[in-house]
Amino acid sequence: MTMETKETNETNKTNKIKETNQILVKAQGLYSIYEGLEGANNVVALRGLNLEMKKGEFVAIVGTSGAGKSTLLRTLGGLQKPSAGSIRYFGRDISRMSENELVPIRRSTIGFIFQEGNLMPELSGFDNVVRTLRYSGVGFSEARKRARTILDRLGMTSRMHDLPHRLSGGEQQRIAIARAISNNPSLILADEPTGNIDAQNTEQVMQLFKELHKELDTAFLIVTHSQHVASFADRSLELSDGMIIGQHGAGSDIYSLEESRSVIISENGTRLEYDIPEEWPETDPVDTLSIILILPAIAVFTIMKRRKYSKNSLFH
Repeated sequence: MTMETKETNETNKTNKIKETNQILVKAQGLYSIYEGLEGANNVVALRGLNLEMKKGEFVAIVGTSGAGKSTLLRTLGGLQKPSAGSIRYFGRDISRMSENELVPIRRSTIGFIFQEGNLMPELSGFDNVVRTLRYSGVGFSEARKRARTILDRLGMTSRMHDLPHRLSGGEQQRIAIARAISNNPSLILADEPTGNIDAQNTEQVMQLFKELHKELDTAFLIVTHSQHVASFADRSLELSDGMIIGQHGAGSDIYSLEESRSVIISENGTRLEYDIPEEWPETDPVDTLSIILILPAIAVFTIMKRRKYSKNSLFH
């Protein structure tokens, strides 16, 4: 192997994570802890979270405000390091990489779409996309050609040269989408992508996501509070207090999540799958009497054991 070939192989390894199997991203035991200010308690945003996505999936993350949804997206996207745990893309752990190692991976593997769009205000929509491609090492002429093709595809031909402040909320999100897909990433991470646009534009953006998902075979992970947005996903993951506590099928009512959970995650992270029977079986009266008689004995035994443990712990 020549030196030139070796350098090329190393560059390819760094700039693009190889797709070695069906699992796109796998997070295990993720913790994210923010240090409290001025003596306040630390905030645990993620608590031993586990997540797995396959290549080409469309998944929604739902849950109440403060559940850790945005922290999860930033952590999965390599924008902040987890306090503990691992994140693997196609089997390669990115959780302890340096910033210099993460930058090319973010540019080639992950696309980001934020609620605010986060466009560069001094650049036109067209130049926002070109700048993103240039940062990724695409030549000037090729970047302009690719940006024009993508914006044409997204229906922005007549508005692509306007500055962001002259665009509507829906048009700004189309520019943000164009920027996110410009390098054909394996995964799009979208944080409330329709939060600042009206119902009509929300419908258009979500239909666009579905079309791109099908055409490009790109995986989508979307954080949302919207029932309508979640309905586009193949499945929804329910996040609560930094843990994924439930999984829901397509079209589930996110306002009544307890009715559609197909997976429950216990406090210690155990995965429990269950089906609720239509009719509970009748209980044998003898069995019921046995349970009633034995419960007090179990309670007394537990109390005595705890007292013994507390007494012994004083000397350790």
